[in-house]
Amino acid sequence: RKTLAMRESFLLVNLAKRKEKWYNTGREKRRGKKKMSVFENAKWIWQNSEAKKDEHAEFFTRFTYDGDDKVLLRISVDSDYGVYINGKMVSHGQYGDFPHYKIYDEIDVTKYLRKGENVFAVQAWYFGANSSTYIVGKAGVLFEIVSGNETLLSSDKNVLSRLSKTYLSYREKWITMQMGYSYTYDATKEDNWTAQGGEDFAPSIELAQSLPLYIRPIARLTTDNGVKGVLIKREGNRYLYDFGKEIVGG
Repeated sequence: RKTLAMRESFLLVNLAKRKEKWYNTGREKRRGKKKMSVFENAKWIWQNSEAKKDEHAEFFTRFTYDGDDKVLLRISVDSDYGVYINGKMVSHGQYGDFPHYKIYDEIDVTKYLRKGENVFAVQAWYFGANSSTYIVGKAGVLFEIVSGNETLLSSDKNVLSRLSKTYLSYREKWITMQMGYSYTYDATKEDNWTAQGGEDFAPSIELAQSLPLYIRPIARLTTDNGVKGVLIKREGNRYLYDFGKEIVGG
């Protein structure tokens, strides 16, 4: 009986260990595998040391590419972003996360590059107020561009930044608890900064923070090719286009 009891105890302990291992493995897969080797030289940066609620910032820098290998961009932002290379939008949309579970995107940007000097720009938006889809963290942008084992660019104080001229900051116009803030965009203030830089840029501030980083666990949505429309009617600032087929709606 003693031997049988010891054997049962041994089996129960091992079963518990297997369950724990299975749970932890599943949790890691659900959260995304943590990569310890990424962002080794990158720093969290922002355009000032103390961001306010509903703040829009712009980041601009250049890097050189002379190879033929695949190039990856890794980026994580609190709270949202749009990223451009040579003036063309590459990707946008920070994965919903938490300060204790920070997600980064890994994006193949090879097709956007040209031999020689390239321009890299990030439009970032810091919410700074809790909602149903966001928990307050510290404003920041973290990125690196790598080709094989070579780092072509990483975020640090040498990246130039400024308060956005086109997206109005500090309005704090609340929509709902689910949707968070609205935003206002003034197209008349555009200065083509994503392609060539602009006025009022200054070195970024490196932030003293280190967050646990996990790669995006769910694939991004992809943008399809655009549909060309034909203008059939215009009244003042109202335009009616024919896209040749039904695009949206039932």
